[in-house]
Amino acid sequence: MPAVALAAGLCGGCVSFEPEKFENQVHRWVPVGTLEARAAHIMKHHGFDCDLIKQDSRFNQHGFDYLDCSRVQVWFHDWNVQIFFKEGKVSGYGHARVE
Repeated sequence: MPAVALAAGLCGGCVSFEPEKFENQVHRWVPVGTLEARAAHIMKHHGFDCDLIKQDSRFNQHGFDYLDCSRVQVWFHDWNVQIFFKEGKVSGYGHARVE
């Protein structure tokens, strides 16, 4: 019984293997209105590597600034999500992927 409680406690911040649940986690961690720097910090805290893609980047297909966040090969899974910004605050999210 103590091992189960320990595992549950350690995994409280785990990332879901189901795309829909993962997307909901990101929405809870980084709600709309969160400042850009805070959003990057929160995602890094959860083990993600994030790149800020600026609006004027030739790699930006969205037309506004966004964080492209990924977490690679944990339990043979990869996670990826984009977090969109308007005026320096979270304004929405891209499609969350779990592979």
